[in-house]
Amino acid sequence: MAKSAIRNLQSEIRGALVAALLLVSATGLIFEITLTRLFSLYFQYHFAFLAISLAVLGLSLGAALGRFVTPSDPGSASGKGLLLTLIALSVSFPLVATIMARLPSAASVLPYAVIALIPFVLIGLFAALAFARFARQGGLLYAADLAGAALGVIAVLGLLTVLRAFSVIILLGSITGLAAIPLAVSTPSSRRYSFVSLLALLASVSLLCLNLASGWIDYSPEHLAGAPRDKTMVAILQDPSQDARIVYTAGSPFARVDVVETKDPEAKFVFTDGGAGSYMLRFDGDLERVAHLRGSVEFIPFTLGPAERTLVIGAGAGKDVVLALLAGAGEITAVEVNPAM
Repeated sequence: MAKSAIRNLQSEIRGALVAALLLVSATGLIFEITLTRLFSLYFQYHFAFLAISLAVLGLSLGAALGRFVTPSDPGSASGKGLLLTLIALSVSFPLVATIMARLPSAASVLPYAVIALIPFVLIGLFAALAFARFARQGGLLYAADLAGAALGVIAVLGLLTVLRAFSVIILLGSITGLAAIPLAVSTPSSRRYSFVSLLALLASVSLLCLNLASGWIDYSPEHLAGAPRDKTMVAILQDPSQDARIVYTAGSPFARVDVVETKDPEAKFVFTDGGAGSYMLRFDGDLERVAHLRGSVEFIPFTLGPAERTLVIGAGAGKDVVLALLAGAGEITAVEVNPAM
């Protein structure tokens, strides 16, 4: 009976660990892809590739660290190490979001990279300890790892559509905190940490709710120093003469969109990831009110030939559509790659 009880316990622990590894793998991919959005927002679009480098570096460092914290007999690796790593991961996500959002300058990518590296190291350490603890079930664990990664790639597309990037990162703390509770309960040597797992979960959930209600942890271009020159939204918001403010924000897996009002009542700026600005003009259908646009540089293409049927690629906030109407277009097809626009 004792052997049967031990087998049942090991099976219970293994089931909780497989579920935890699947969720950890999913959060890792969600975090990596979310970082591409933040790096593109704070720096420039090509820094999005930095997220991939950080993921590879962090997972490798975590796996190497696992070699030093695993006992000489891998099969006896402590379940406590697994649980404590998972709890630390749960706490790290909201901390990373909070610190990154509060960094005062975008002049250097290094502070952002160092902070973003922490969850990847913990994910690598957790995976290393899991494979050491249940080496004989490596195939099952690897399947959970791959399934979790696939789940994360799919889930992040929806999450970045309904939540802002920093809220997505905080949510990851809730997911990993939730994964820690069954692992704590099923591991006899770690059950005393069940309360700590619950606290980590509640802390992430509370912070997420607070952020959804107040936007306390978010991108703050009004106070950001050292932004790249092509992030023209930052310059406009920080220019006292413009009296500018963000009046609407929408996100998508492609890019964040911000609508900015200034003292000019006839137009708004619409920015994609803080740059690539386009104009939203006040237009009520009266073409005479926008007739002055015939003298603008943007109207030149419409003077080169008939414009009865016009295709606008990259419609942005719609100024080119107004120009096409002004040129006499009867049929306009406007194409925009970013659904948030």
